[in-house]
Amino acid sequence: LLTREECDECDFGDDDRYVDYGKVYESRFGILWIAFQRANVNSNEEFCFLNAIPTAEGAIKIIIDSTDFTLWNSEILIVGNGKIGKILANRLSSFGAKITVSARKTFDLSYIKAFGFGAVNSNELEKVIEKFDVVINTVPFPIIGEKEVKKSKETCLYLELSGEPFGIDKTAVKNANRNYVYAPALPGKFAPKTAGIILGKTIEKILTELSGSDVFNG
Repeated sequence: LLTREECDECDFGDDDRYVDYGKVYESRFGILWIAFQRANVNSNEEFCFLNAIPTAEGAIKIIIDSTDFTLWNSEILIVGNGKIGKILANRLSSFGAKITVSARKTFDLSYIKAFGFGAVNSNELEKVIEKFDVVINTVPFPIIGEKEVKKSKETCLYLELSGEPFGIDKTAVKNANRNYVYAPALPGKFAPKTAGIILGKTIEKILTELSGSDVFNG
């Protein structure tokens, strides 16, 4: 998964007298990310769930830093009931936030309700979006457009966690003078140590599994 040259480029700091752990963690995450991309770790359910934890915590920090109100008693919409959506709903509710999660499938909507959160069909957000203080997207599919944005609070924070083609129309948000934050790759930015450990253990597990397969045994 990695070449010797790539491993040798790992930066352990500039001073031989001590180990710069900050650089070790950052460098370790970078090199493991290369291995991650080559190992197709995204298909690993365990990794995806664990990686959702630093993603959720990073998102919470952004919300706190980007607003002038408490999480407690705030109305927060999470678009998508996937792994990140589930972890976010759990963590934010522990702060006393009022959580609504949107989804399309009947099973997901029932799941959301069963855990005590508000549930709304993602196709009907225009009807309810005006009450939310924060809108967080976790789905790589256009959902929040001009119609929804225009009906939202002027102080609403839009937080985009997904990749292209994105769930939030950034242009619509900017034109409506709403607050917008695009926050990709949060684990490596907000918790590089934990992200590196999760990634490293996942790759180690994959290599252990491969060691007994034809990949190594020919």
